[in-house]
Amino acid sequence: METTQMSTLGKVMAGILLISCSLLAMFTLIAFWPDRLPDVNGKANRYVYELFNMTLYDSTLQQPPKQAPVKDNNEKKVTVKADSLKNKPSPPDVSASKPEEAVVQGLPLMNNQTKPPATHKVTTVPLASTIHLNILLLILVASAGFLGAMVHIAASFTNFVGAGEFKRSWVLWYFVKPFTGAAVAVIFYFVFRAGFFSGTDNGGSINIYGIISLAALAGLFTDKATLKLEEVFVVIFKPKDDRPNKMQDFQITEVMPAALKKTVANLVTIKGKALTKRKVTIKMDDDPIVNPAVMDEAITFTYTVPATRAEQQVIKMTVMDDQGKEFKKEFVLQ
Repeated sequence: METTQMSTLGKVMAGILLISCSLLAMFTLIAFWPDRLPDVNGKANRYVYELFNMTLYDSTLQQPPKQAPVKDNNEKKVTVKADSLKNKPSPPDVSASKPEEAVVQGLPLMNNQTKPPATHKVTTVPLASTIHLNILLLILVASAGFLGAMVHIAASFTNFVGAGEFKRSWVLWYFVKPFTGAAVAVIFYFVFRAGFFSGTDNGGSINIYGIISLAALAGLFTDKATLKLEEVFVVIFKPKDDRPNKMQDFQITEVMPAALKKTVANLVTIKGKALTKRKVTIKMDDDPIVNPAVMDEAITFTYTVPATRAEQQVIKMTVMDDQGKEFKKEFVLQ
């Protein structure tokens, strides 16, 4: 019998692993989140590769320098006191004055110095230190899908462990599920980009929050997302098999007899096609049928109604194949 219990150490280690993987996915999302998306008609689509500071490359090219205030000396004047009653006015002594402060007959000299033209500081970044927007989006989408799958795993694991129903045979599923969620999220992203955006779009019209939300949901509900992708595939390609000699699939077409007798052994025949292609399990109500005769076009077995079921009006037969598909038939008891 399969062991369903986990030791205390195993529970602690599993909890630490779940928390670490979830934090790693969130760390990646935050570290690679861009400061902004490119303009719709812009040409810039690369980011400076710096964790927690993914900056669009064109925003680092031009930075206006800080300009110091320019001192305007044009209005400076030098005045000379003179005694208008006794002495004649003497020319001002310009030898002690600075050239830019000298005046002639009380008029200021023009300052011939011109202000330096404003310049822009150009910052160049090596191409190896940048990352393209498409690569950045793929990293974010995969991380979001991984995070969504980790949420599903954490909820499932804690529920089964808490109820004491955890089975070790599911360990591989818990390890593979996060990577499956990330892969489904990336596929979902490609389908979304192919259907809603043109191939020449530079990324400026993308709603990054919507894309990451869809990626996280695809990882959280991987099975449902896979079914949705199957629907998209069927709608687009409309597969139709017209091969003349194609292999027949498993199919049940008829069950005989229509009614069962309570007092004798009944020979039950299930007719169909390719019945040997699948492994089937047959039950009459809850009683399994052991070792039925299986042929390509018919399955036969003998069934005697148990005394405990003799008072019933009908007995239900269930045929289930190895893919989980069921065929049901009700027999009237006579």
